[in-house]
Amino acid sequence: LCPAEYRPEVELAGIADFPTIPQIPSAIFLPTPWHRRASCHHPASAVGADSVSGVLMSISFARRAAAALSLAVLIAPAAHAGDVTFQIRNNHPNAMRVELYSQDRDYVWPGDGKDFYLDDGETKQLPISCNEGEKICYGAWVDGDESTYWGVGPNNQESCEDCCYTCSGGQTEEIDLEE
Repeated sequence: LCPAEYRPEVELAGIADFPTIPQIPSAIFLPTPWHRRASCHHPASAVGADSVSGVLMSISFARRAAAALSLAVLIAPAAHAGDVTFQIRNNHPNAMRVELYSQDRDYVWPGDGKDFYLDDGETKQLPISCNEGEKICYGAWVDGDESTYWGVGPNNQESCEDCCYTCSGGQTEEIDLEE
């Protein structure tokens, strides 16, 4: 602590919002350029974590940082703004495997080397979370026979005319995969 010539109450003169502010140990503040330890030899320049000015600067900085963070959260676009459910019916006499491929980024549903499995005659709802406006195409193939396929086929390697949808929420019409 500084000798008697340094008096924090002098710094508060004229500030009615802060009638008393206790001394706060500097250990709770992260070191920043304006958090210098108050100098007992130069009280006029003492703006550190041990001074009232330093505490006020810390509060002011915290308020500005919180406001900036709140603004950033409000402005940032949502990563998964849309949810779409693909409704696919297997009208082939054999079981099939299905994957959904983004055409706008390197992403596959369900991902991680997995696929959706549909028994013959089965209809499945395939809900996914996607980016609003993202183009998604289905690829399906007979289980054990990748040469018999629908849509973009296995691994998104083929072209298609009517197998892509735009992520905008809701559900696709029933997609019938037939022989």
